[in-house]
Amino acid sequence: MTERLAPLLTAFDRVAAGDRSIHLEEAGSQDLCSLARGFNEMVDKLYIAERIERAFGQYVSSQVLERILAQHGAVLLTAELRTASVFFADIRGFTHISERLPPPVVVDLLNRYLEQIVPVVDRYHGFLNKFVGDAVVVVFNGPVDQPDHPERATCCAIALQKLLVQLNANGLFAEVGRLEVGVGVATGPMLCGNIGARSRMEYTVIGDTVNIASRMTGHARGGEVWVTEPTARQLPSTIAAVPYEAFKFRGKELAVVPYCVWPPPQPGPL
Repeated sequence: MTERLAPLLTAFDRVAAGDRSIHLEEAGSQDLCSLARGFNEMVDKLYIAERIERAFGQYVSSQVLERILAQHGAVLLTAELRTASVFFADIRGFTHISERLPPPVVVDLLNRYLEQIVPVVDRYHGFLNKFVGDAVVVVFNGPVDQPDHPERATCCAIALQKLLVQLNANGLFAEVGRLEVGVGVATGPMLCGNIGARSRMEYTVIGDTVNIASRMTGHARGGEVWVTEPTARQLPSTIAAVPYEAFKFRGKELAVVPYCVWPPPQPGPL
């Protein structure tokens, strides 16, 4: 009995340390064989579950995955009204790029670009909400609390633009010469949570604040980062925010004043 239990205790220790290759010999009495068989089945199911978790983690953000695991697998992230920051980053001229390059080359180019910017989003703990064609949508203060979300969102957007300058200089996008991205950041109330059918749901954000961020992104020139006035008011003095002339978006009654935070303003002549 002792000879059969000792390997079992050792096997449990190896599983606890992360080893999923361990299997016990199914030998001895009927009860010991059943115990070893049950242990082997447990390890196999644990290995499959961890593979599924890793695969699932490629389709949702780490923040959402952590929330789901904390809820023991439940995916009910109830929609709630939160004050958060969101930005859209959109490649300029991508339609023209898609027209003149073969689809496999376009996909490879886009993947190279996204492969570089995702770590930037992770560094600032942003929630990469979705890819919309050539645009990315990144949220701060949802679903994880981040009191400094306006600054995080703005700094992340600026870091993205700085990185793109380096990537262009290094010739990473030689097929098109260079990529240019416009970014619009907005802060305000938005509905954050799971939206969809019971069989297929997506954690996302909706609301006027999200629409404004999208609209501003469409007006920002390549290489620029625009933020809304609520965002600009909460930025530290180290980030210069230059107001532009107010303009109205289609479908909105009130005009919006965009602030440019990147590139930084150049000093005037003395």
